Amino acid sequence: MSIQDLFETTATIQRAAESQETDGSLKEVWSDLIADVKCSIQALSASERAAYKKLEVVASFKMFILPQGTDITQKDRVVHNGRVFDIVFVDKWHLIAHHWKLILEESK
Repeated sequence: MSIQDLFETTATIQRAAESQETDGSLKEVWSDLIADVKCSIQALSASERAAYKKLEVVASFKMFILPQGTDITQKDRVVHNGRVFDIVFVDKWHLIAHHWKLILEESK
């Protein structure tokens, strides 16, 4: 059994860029950095917090992926089955290991 056998799903890593609107304002636009990357996503924890008189639920996840020859950072995000996760930590195992671990957050 190889580590790839443990990656039971796929996700897309996206990166934001700024695009200028016709009125001159800047808009954040997300585009695919890596599409259909094989991965494993596991729940870590969930909590509730009050933000601007609104209750927000935040769930944390860990994601394992194989390095794809690109620089995934905390500024990127993950899209999986229509859900969007912010990347809050990237552990690249000193860039020599066979997989990376990402810590993700989803807010609702």
